[in-house]
Amino acid sequence: MKFSHFCNTIFFIFVFISVVFIETSTVLCQDLLKVSLDLRSRTEFWNTLLDFPVYDNPYGFILIRGRSSVDYKYSVFRFHGTIQGASALRLPDNGFSGPGKNYFESSGKKNSQNFSLAELYLKVKYGSFDFSLGRIPLREGAEYISSMEKLISVKERVISERLVGNWDWTAIGRRFDGGSLGIDTEKIYFWLSGARVLSGGFDFESAYNPMNIALAIASITLKEDLIKNTEIRLFNILYSDSRKIVKGLYQKDLFINTPGLSLISVNDLGPGEIDFVIWGAYQIGKFGLKNQQAFSFVLESGYEIKEIFLSPWLRIGFAYASGDKNQSDNTNQRFFNLLPTNHKYYGYLDMFSLSNLQNLYLQTMFSYNIFSLELSLHDFSLSSTKDKWVYGSGASSKNKLGYSDIDFSGKKVGNEVDVVFYLNPTKSFYSSFGFSLFFGSSGLREVFPYKSSMFWLFSQINLLF
Repeated sequence: MKFSHFCNTIFFIFVFISVVFIETSTVLCQDLLKVSLDLRSRTEFWNTLLDFPVYDNPYGFILIRGRSSVDYKYSVFRFHGTIQGASALRLPDNGFSGPGKNYFESSGKKNSQNFSLAELYLKVKYGSFDFSLGRIPLREGAEYISSMEKLISVKERVISERLVGNWDWTAIGRRFDGGSLGIDTEKIYFWLSGARVLSGGFDFESAYNPMNIALAIASITLKEDLIKNTEIRLFNILYSDSRKIVKGLYQKDLFINTPGLSLISVNDLGPGEIDFVIWGAYQIGKFGLKNQQAFSFVLESGYEIKEIFLSPWLRIGFAYASGDKNQSDNTNQRFFNLLPTNHKYYGYLDMFSLSNLQNLYLQTMFSYNIFSLELSLHDFSLSSTKDKWVYGSGASSKNKLGYSDIDFSGKKVGNEVDVVFYLNPTKSFYSSFGFSLFFGSSGLREVFPYKSSMFWLFSQINLLF
């Protein structure tokens, strides 16, 4: 029996056992044991940029992922485990760009499978203390859960996972071996975390293996009770990358310190609510042999009126990340995006990261009953014309940096339109489908003469038990 068939067999057996235990745990030990199952299927169709017409383009593929989780609570203790099975079908073996190319290169197979232990940790909550240890998810920026629903929603859209995240949009996702400690006082939430980063993302071949990347994160959140309807967060992230590929490219390890601040404020204004978000970060340390000195900031505001038809929510924002103005000196001024979940921030085509970037964007959300619609418009430029265009979402394997760059002349790169429809009829079933269009600038046509525009179509179904 082939190993891939063996993995699939084991996973389907586990899914069956999980479904049985979901019913059993509900009847016999509702307060102690919880078994859940999360199934996701997504079909994607890509028509990518091209520098030569010899590549597979357009192409399509299918991703299927299942996660079965067990939670057991006893007193102040909670034990959690998640087993994940993932498959990719009909991957392109000669793609030029896009996730299909990345998935195929991780295994060299048109059909790839993976079966892994995604999470296994102990969580202790005692009084104002909460502690986690093991194989954990990590969503930097979302460690404190506000008592205001609107603050939570805005934080999820603008702050959460901007520098360190689980990257769950991909088939494998990203997880960490480590722990965290939270101290929840009346006005302030303190949080510390240290972890070793595991492979994942596009990597079917060796998912959830250590990569010689270490993180240490500290944050202090001033709650919305201290300043009315306003949350202020101070953070600091230490990133150390000693992979062989890093030493090969930059002759030395990366050690980057990123202090920063975020502010979210939500207030009533007329018939609706207005929110303001300020986020900024500065970087020092060593980028290989060079000194790191870079910065980034995000300004965003939104206005939502829930009491009228379609509950419109309009948002406008600007994201900026510094670029390197002189690549021949001893200082790297390009902001390094660390380990983010970028899919929700810089266009759904994932063509940009928070490095050498200027992104002016508009977003509009509408909702009615079980339907919702999201429309986004992005204008992409480089912050420094002397640096390169950078894309990626951080390290996902030992053998790839996680970011790529493209030589580009000029400032304006292009514009992107994203449209996504959501259908949420029940808590156990929800789906989405949409498309993205990218129109390249005249400068982009010089880099990709055969095709300087691209589009993407997708449909996704989620089942929760």
